[in-house]
Amino acid sequence: MGELNGVAMRRLSAVVLLWSVAAASWAGAPRIGWQVTQLPLNRPAVGGWWYGAGSPLSRRLNVSSGYAALYAVQVLPGVQYTLQLSTPRSLQRVHASLYDRWPLLPGARRIALPSGPLVVPPRGHRLTYRWRFGVSARSTADLLYLVVEYPLDPGRRGPSSPYITVSSPPRSPLHSAARGVTYLQGPRDLVLVGQPAAVSYVFDPSAPPAASAPLSRWSVPGDLISNGNFDTGLKNWVPLDLNATGRDAAGVRDGILRLPPAAGVRQELDADVHGAGSLLLWVDLRLDGAAAAIGPGLAIEVCYRDRGRRRHCGRQAQRLDFYDAAAPPDNAAAAGQRVPAGRWYRYQSQLLNLQPPPARIESIALFGGRGAGTARVRQIHLILRGRGHAMQ
Repeated sequence: MGELNGVAMRRLSAVVLLWSVAAASWAGAPRIGWQVTQLPLNRPAVGGWWYGAGSPLSRRLNVSSGYAALYAVQVLPGVQYTLQLSTPRSLQRVHASLYDRWPLLPGARRIALPSGPLVVPPRGHRLTYRWRFGVSARSTADLLYLVVEYPLDPGRRGPSSPYITVSSPPRSPLHSAARGVTYLQGPRDLVLVGQPAAVSYVFDPSAPPAASAPLSRWSVPGDLISNGNFDTGLKNWVPLDLNATGRDAAGVRDGILRLPPAAGVRQELDADVHGAGSLLLWVDLRLDGAAAAIGPGLAIEVCYRDRGRRRHCGRQAQRLDFYDAAAPPDNAAAAGQRVPAGRWYRYQSQLLNLQPPPARIESIALFGGRGAGTARVRQIHLILRGRGHAMQ
């Protein structure tokens, strides 16, 4: 019996040790979703959210040592780009990989970029890598994911952080070696794949290493929603509470839609999506204050007709609810998406997976929550891809 108790104690100790390692690896990681840094085109960015080799993300990305950061950049199919990575000269063991879809999805393709031979600058404190790559015109998605592996923790925006730039048109390698630039080749025809499952994560805009002029918003090809970036205020959107005024009404400031409690906006689409290969809903949102204390902090409703011409609107509309992750769970919240309050959160979902599938999208609407707090939306898109469809 004593021997059995000893075996049991050793097994229990092993379980406790594994649990402790797992708990430690989660330290510093976001509570809801992975942390992704968004890169702008043609502008240097610095920093990122770095995961150690023992963290759940690094393990799933097969990072065996050092640290890894995950980035996302919007690109155009059929266009060539340059990825530039500048690091302190003392850190030469840097690796970068491209992914054709969200890296944690089954079937995600990883393309490891070459890292040498390395050109070391005769003077200067930083190394510069440049990779040329191209996005195939056959792509069904517009988001490219990038993973950078670093030998040590560079901090979010510290002096040892890498500077990252994705630019187009691609830069010429002429005289690059003389300036200490390592010019390398990546894939020339990378096919980006639209994900069949919902994808969501916390994301932060990157910070420029020096002052630079802001860029205009990027227009998503195939988007059924007009003014989904809210660059022109509420143009193409109809407020749903026409009696609301001031802070109680929906409004736009600095390209961000603000939805106080019970406020809402709708856009009529009347778009034929029958035979489409992909219909991706994409929204960047933030819940501020106690936006989700009573019910969801933000709701999105899609009104559509299926292939049998049956109408799914009103109470039968496809509804997606976003709840504050800190709010007490209830039966309704269990069916929605829980997000960290006060953080920008990205959600993407394939609407062709609805049952029954949509054949015509009539409208889309956004509603603020109940109670206190405010919901904010930076962009919302409904992206149509595939052959054999028509838009009217």
